[in-house]
Amino acid sequence: MQGKSFLQTAEKLLAHATTEADYRTIIGRSYYAVFLTLREIAFANCDKTSRQKAGIAKSESVGHKPLLAYLRGSDYKPIKRICIDVERLQNGRNKADYNLSKAKFSFHDAEESINTASIVLASLDKIPAIKIGEAMAKYIERMYGKR
Repeated sequence: MQGKSFLQTAEKLLAHATTEADYRTIIGRSYYAVFLTLREIAFANCDKTSRQKAGIAKSESVGHKPLLAYLRGSDYKPIKRICIDVERLQNGRNKADYNLSKAKFSFHDAEESINTASIVLASLDKIPAIKIGEAMAKYIERMYGKR
């Protein structure tokens, strides 16, 4: 299964969404479509030595916060640009999942998260995957020292 599949699920849900729980679920699935895709790209394209140094033996070991840190630390402008959208998606997902009493979500919010995730995923198709792997390796080097 690919992470992008979650975006298709979010789109199907949106077509029949009527409740705030639906909108919150769509926001979460939109974020996960991006997160899981980015996590796989980062892991697959980061050199093994760097991953071992950080104790990352499988892609599932790459967490939400470190993944954003990899992107933020990149010198490659297209990665920096998508980082802003990934952060927005993550913040929306966190509010949707954990802020049940304060935050309210609408059809518009759900639709916007799908659109943002679609833009990020389309952008990832244009970014050389090795650049994302290099961003991960660079972060690990800063945290754990040179290889």
